[in-house]
Amino acid sequence: MYHQAKGGECMSLFEDIKKLSSAEEFFDYFKIPYEEHILKPFRLHILQKFKVYIDSLSVSSEEEAYQKMRDFLAKAYSDFQSTDSPFKERLFKVHQDVVKPNVVFEVGLNDRAKV
Repeated sequence: MYHQAKGGECMSLFEDIKKLSSAEEFFDYFKIPYEEHILKPFRLHILQKFKVYIDSLSVSSEEEAYQKMRDFLAKAYSDFQSTDSPFKERLFKVHQDVVKPNVVFEVGLNDRAKV
């Protein structure tokens, strides 16, 4: 599958994708509508989830690759759009740690070791 680049030359799917640098560019490239209030705060998480999905990609043509990648990106976006708490979908460890419930230990005065 070849797509028309801005300058008019034909490029392959994988050459095109290498040139994309923002989440918005991926969504525009795959012609997937998005809401900025969802995409903006979760762009890295959505793209990371997209990467997880495409790691299992097995296709026989660029047309099939384009369609599956488009479906995977839409699914990654949907994961953040439809969940009750988009924070549960966060993939980066640093963000997962932030949303874990805090464990509080209470120690009474009688529990202290005698010196």
